[in-house]
Amino acid sequence: DTLGDLDHIVWEIGNECHPDSVQWHGHMIRFIRECERHRPKQHLVGMTGSPIRNPALFSSEADWASPVGQDYLDDPPVGDGKKLIVVDTDHIQPWRGDPRWVWRNLCRGNHFVLMDGYRDFRMGSPDEPTPEAAAIRCAMGQAVRLANRMDLRRMVPAPDVASSGYCLASPGEEYLVFAPDGADVELDLRPAQAELSGEWMDPRTGAEQPILLPGGGRPRLSSPFSADSLLWLRVGQTS
Repeated sequence: DTLGDLDHIVWEIGNECHPDSVQWHGHMIRFIRECERHRPKQHLVGMTGSPIRNPALFSSEADWASPVGQDYLDDPPVGDGKKLIVVDTDHIQPWRGDPRWVWRNLCRGNHFVLMDGYRDFRMGSPDEPTPEAAAIRCAMGQAVRLANRMDLRRMVPAPDVASSGYCLASPGEEYLVFAPDGADVELDLRPAQAELSGEWMDPRTGAEQPILLPGGGRPRLSSPFSADSLLWLRVGQTS
């Protein structure tokens, strides 16, 4: 009643609840949907894991789920669109310091949330941002800025398009590729008939270097940066 008229609201039934609460989650999800059914705005309702495991999350009636499992940091499963996936480090490995999980999840179609000790509710939490999470916070900011420039509505995970296995694509129109450690990457651009322009990006610094490619073919490309790199390609110029 208090928040239901607002945009940018998502409901979470409970955080890290015990496994026997799954039926209660389902009841509350249905209850919220019934409450909102005749209201001008309906909001996404989700379940989060930790004691609750992924099979129960994925088979639930929730719109979004926050899964468990180290693979969601190291080699995330490809999002299939059945549920919105919100990868929260709190439910996997709270103090993980590798910023690459941001780009791995973005290119696999997942969302991401960082558990940062900064002003945590626990006694003794720091009053200033923790330096251990600085690189991850930077990566998340870079990801938001880049996502706002892309046409995400048309892009889907396409791991087979890039030899790195990390790619979002609107085939023939737009591509985002993550190249860990700046390794060479081979792309399948055969659906693209027109010329592609874009940039190599250093996600640590935001530095960019332009690139121009003919449409079609399977080019093998080398990043101008020696560390983790992003490649954003599109037909025509996108601001």
